[in-house]
Amino acid sequence: CRKRIARDLGEGPGLHWLKHRYSVSYKMPELFEQDCFVDTIEVAATWDKLGHLYESMRQVLGRFCLVLAHFSHAYPEGCSIYFTILGRTGSAEKDCSTYRQLWREAMEHCLEAGGTISHHHGIGLLKAEFLPRELGNAMKWFREIKHRLDPHGIMNPGKMGL
Repeated sequence: CRKRIARDLGEGPGLHWLKHRYSVSYKMPELFEQDCFVDTIEVAATWDKLGHLYESMRQVLGRFCLVLAHFSHAYPEGCSIYFTILGRTGSAEKDCSTYRQLWREAMEHCLEAGGTISHHHGIGLLKAEFLPRELGNAMKWFREIKHRLDPHGIMNPGKMGL
């Protein structure tokens, strides 16, 4: 920080964040009513890969929409990044197409940058197709464990790439 001429700004920025940390989330319904698509994409990486992951994701997402981001859940090994996206194409059909494409490209860029497609919010449906690529050969063990714990496939069916 000293090499970059950084300075301590005191508690002001932290208090500002604390006061406004939900401001974006609470505005989402209003944006949906204005025919926008809005979402948050959570990824994570180790510190040595985090800068590249951040830049790569901002670049790809920025081709489609407005991109906001913040770092969260920091550990000695790395942290997660929350990318909040907002866009509108003028057509509901094109919005859906754009939204699907930006998710695909975001997940591809995350994996190419050495990140993980999820931190603690889970995989869900949008990320499920990318889990086998992230886990590689470990996916076969994941499938085996799932089958042994849930032989009838009744627990969370269709999730986590299974």
